[in-house]
Amino acid sequence: MGNSYKNYENNFKKYSGNSNQFKAPKVMIKEKERTEQWQENIIDWVTFYRRNVHRFIQHYFQVELYWYQVIWIYFMSICENFVTIASRAAAKSWLIALLAYARGVLYPNSEIVIVSNSMKQAGIIFGKMASLKNDYPNIAREIDKFYDTQNNYKCVLHNGTTIKVVACQEGGRGERSTFTIGEEFRIMDKTKFDSIVKPFAYARQTPYLKNPKYANEKILVEEPRQILISSAYHKGLWWYKETLDTIKMMLEGKDAGFIAFDYLIAIKHNIKTKKAIAQE
Repeated sequence: MGNSYKNYENNFKKYSGNSNQFKAPKVMIKEKERTEQWQENIIDWVTFYRRNVHRFIQHYFQVELYWYQVIWIYFMSICENFVTIASRAAAKSWLIALLAYARGVLYPNSEIVIVSNSMKQAGIIFGKMASLKNDYPNIAREIDKFYDTQNNYKCVLHNGTTIKVVACQEGGRGERSTFTIGEEFRIMDKTKFDSIVKPFAYARQTPYLKNPKYANEKILVEEPRQILISSAYHKGLWWYKETLDTIKMMLEGKDAGFIAFDYLIAIKHNIKTKKAIAQE
């Protein structure tokens, strides 16, 4: 008994300042103490944050968001298919990295794949993820492993979620994803995107689906989601038709959404100056 307490005391001192929630000392709630009210509270909060991911980011991650980012994140979170067309300097890569973290924490055992046109671009996106990890302790404490090498961009959370950044190339074939994000999709090859990226999608394998009680409840199965983000370009390329198709789906009341931002967003929030925009 004495040795056990000594080991506990040593570990308490060792990990007292650790950001890893699975090592840092904390008050444990025993199963017998989990009252019905406690369980209902957990369900309520998880439901609230899943429906309001922007508030989860603000409350738990402690990340301040501009109003346009709140709207953007909210609609990306509630739509099965979503397209964003935004000007340069609208913080697209930073925001999708942030959304990937939030989605990963709120939905355990997710497989989130951020797709870029090349591995070089993938490295830029993962750099945003690394910055968020370094800047916000509550993001860092959710991360178990973080691989940042030229050929392996992968983040593993403690709850079983994986976040990968892959290129829209033959090497990416065979990946699986419950939540796919296409970054700067207009420069991707349409044929490769359809044959390599779209087959990634599959439903998140939640534990409750294995319960015979819910075996026939198809409505409980989560549909895989796809988000496409790009800057605008010539409408003769495939991104334009893809965007129009999504807008039509949205107007028809289907589970789809669209949002666009011009250069004025960057000026309003001092990301770009009027002089710099004029020169461009």
